[in-house]
Amino acid sequence: MTREAIANAVVDAISTVMEIAPASIGEDARLAQDLGADSIALVQIADLVEGQCESQGSGELRFDDAELAALPTVGATIDYLLRQVSA
Repeated sequence: MTREAIANAVVDAISTVMEIAPASIGEDARLAQDLGADSIALVQIADLVEGQCESQGSGELRFDDAELAALPTVGATIDYLLRQVSA
């Protein structure tokens, strides 16, 4: 799975959960402070991303709960998932 595909999955999930336009979600956007994602929203976003990645045949990607809470930005989330795919 490419970085672009992962980025699209993350942005789509954030857009769906937070009900904001995908074009307004930049990689430098902070999940909590800028986008208003609380812990419940983060879990919903993670579930959507995991499901989308699995449906694209990328294997099983899972967010670690402790690491999920520590991801500060959209870009950090994309990079976290890219490391999992590359491992």
